[in-house]
Amino acid sequence: MNQEAIIELFCRVLECDRCSHSIVLRDSFENIPQPGYIGRNYEKYRILLIGQNPGVCPPSMKNKDFVYMEALKNLWINKDKSSYDKLYQILLQFVPEWPVQKNYFPLHECGLGLEDIGYCNIVRCRTSDNKTPSIGTTQNCINEHLIKFIDGIVPKVIVFIGKWAYIQLNTKLKELPIKLTYMNRDRSLSSDKRDLNRNEVIKTVLSSIRNDLST
Repeated sequence: MNQEAIIELFCRVLECDRCSHSIVLRDSFENIPQPGYIGRNYEKYRILLIGQNPGVCPPSMKNKDFVYMEALKNLWINKDKSSYDKLYQILLQFVPEWPVQKNYFPLHECGLGLEDIGYCNIVRCRTSDNKTPSIGTTQNCINEHLIKFIDGIVPKVIVFIGKWAYIQLNTKLKELPIKLTYMNRDRSLSSDKRDLNRNEVIKTVLSSIRNDLST
């Protein structure tokens, strides 16, 4: 996928104003819709992570979040390669600190680096008190952005970060030639079941990578 097409997908998200639900945070300052991230080596493996929606920024990350939001606004305004490149470099430093990256997806266990994968959320906006997005907001984002995003970057494997994200999309995607799996974030899981789930995700991802290497 060329960079111009990625910029178009990202700006489509940045310009979105479809939702007016009270729990959606969108103020053009600290809470801009977040398009996601596509690593420069993504097309080699086509592994896409999909989470629920961006979390409210904790106080410890406010300074970095401000830089990130400014880069998003800059791309929104200018829509050019230079603005995208600046955003990309910021994401390379910032994404590894996001909980989804630090705590859930076994990136290194799959033999992958950050630039080998893509990431986005089902809902692209933060929500008040990190509440679960409403059905209407979720469907708006899926129909307006996520399906187009998936069609555009053509993943071979989608790893959902959490069962909620998996439930929202698995029916819509089951007819497509995409392997689907999810990281179970249920806090009540025993350590054995958590390890089993993690190993199943690693197995699915590695199976896809090995198939690519053998063809």
